[in-house]
Amino acid sequence: MNKIFYKYRQINNNTIDSIRNNYFYCSQPSQLNDWNDSELPVSYDFDMSSFLDWIYRNGYDAFKDQLVNNIDIFSNKAILNELEEKHKKLNQGLRIFCLSEVWNDSQMWGHYAESNYGICLGYKAYFNYNAFLLKVLKQDNPFIVKDGDKKVMVLLKVYYDKTEIHPFNLFQGNQEALIEAFRSKEEKWSYEKEYRLVYMNTSAVAENKKVYYDKRVLAEVIFGIRTTEDKMKEVYDAVFGNYDISRIIFYKLEKDGTLGIRREKIDF
Repeated sequence: MNKIFYKYRQINNNTIDSIRNNYFYCSQPSQLNDWNDSELPVSYDFDMSSFLDWIYRNGYDAFKDQLVNNIDIFSNKAILNELEEKHKKLNQGLRIFCLSEVWNDSQMWGHYAESNYGICLGYKAYFNYNAFLLKVLKQDNPFIVKDGDKKVMVLLKVYYDKTEIHPFNLFQGNQEALIEAFRSKEEKWSYEKEYRLVYMNTSAVAENKKVYYDKRVLAEVIFGIRTTEDKMKEVYDAVFGNYDISRIIFYKLEKDGTLGIRREKIDF
């Protein structure tokens, strides 16, 4: 089962470059429009019971006595500050690419596609292992996995049930806090019907913020109601010179006579 997921974009040099060179540019959590999105504070609070549980859970049984005898190390402020800095650095390395299930949301056309002067790009994913997968090119990253002979990334569905931020506690091992941070948003964002890719930037090189996708993934290009002909031509040229044009459908948004919008296929 295939499904198209959509990215609303302005038409600028960055967008044209990402189309021409078939990549997703993944943003840092701090660059997302929801300042609570992917926020993951860390807690190191523990008592003896949770500390022993941490020892057994991580297979440190052989070092139990040594760890318990040196438990004060895990309360040392300098050490905890160092752990906190490492956590912040790790969090800064995470990158997120957001997509939507829908192409016809007027709020997203207004917010992300330059008030309908922009475009909406449709990327084809396929369903396997109870998840939607996007084909990507081979890259050294822990979030890129194998499905047979294919390299893929998993699209994570976002749930709109966040009411508070729960810290991740190293000693409690509350993995649900990790999952919640990247897959949970407040209900007010539910109109976005979001799925997302999570990627780890493994170095300071800007190039590693990009995920290169299989060119067969790009399936649709939708121009906004206000997209000008010269911008449409610029996008078309970027696609035409780099993709099998017969596999991609171009649309133009039109008003439907009510408060909605429809799309019409167009040729160049």
